[in-house]
Amino acid sequence: FKEVYRANLIRVIDSFAAFSTHCKFIFISTSSVMLPVQTAYSLSKKAAEELVHFMGTVSDKKTVIVRPFTVVGVGEPDIHLIPKLIDSCLNGTEMPFVQNPVHDFLDVEDFVDALLLIKDKAEFEGEIYQVGGGEAVSNDVVRQLVEEVTGKKANLHYVDNLRAYDTQDWRADSIAIRSLGWKPKKDLRQTITEMVNNERQNI
Repeated sequence: FKEVYRANLIRVIDSFAAFSTHCKFIFISTSSVMLPVQTAYSLSKKAAEELVHFMGTVSDKKTVIVRPFTVVGVGEPDIHLIPKLIDSCLNGTEMPFVQNPVHDFLDVEDFVDALLLIKDKAEFEGEIYQVGGGEAVSNDVVRQLVEEVTGKKANLHYVDNLRAYDTQDWRADSIAIRSLGWKPKKDLRQTITEMVNNERQNI
């Protein structure tokens, strides 16, 4: 718990203090600050959002808050859903699996494009940008896509739930970021295909 807050709150305080008075400060938060069930991680991000907003109002520093949804793509940690499904399909690794929760998936390259656009076009007056494709995709749809792309079946152990904070209605309100001219370039199938090809090269 202490390490989470050191990374997500204290480090933000230090970073904010290190920038010049008239800088633009983009704080990358998380969509999970809006979840009905919070975690230590999401609470630390929520606290940092409040801090960034406060410090922006009492100084000349310009701020925006960015809430990415489920960022995916090549290089994603192995413990996440899509890498685990790819491993299960390609290598037969058994994994626990919950069908119903949904995510709003966002390719990492599309997220970087959004950040660059915000840097250049945002007003930096404390705006909050949700960044996601705007589509709620269930774990089971993800499973189907991974199986289609790999041509193999995942080795799954079905369970009722894994995380208390999972939800079945989770998608971004992307109006603000789309008003700057952003839209995702990659759909989830393309991202999964890139991830599968990368994994096959490393086998």
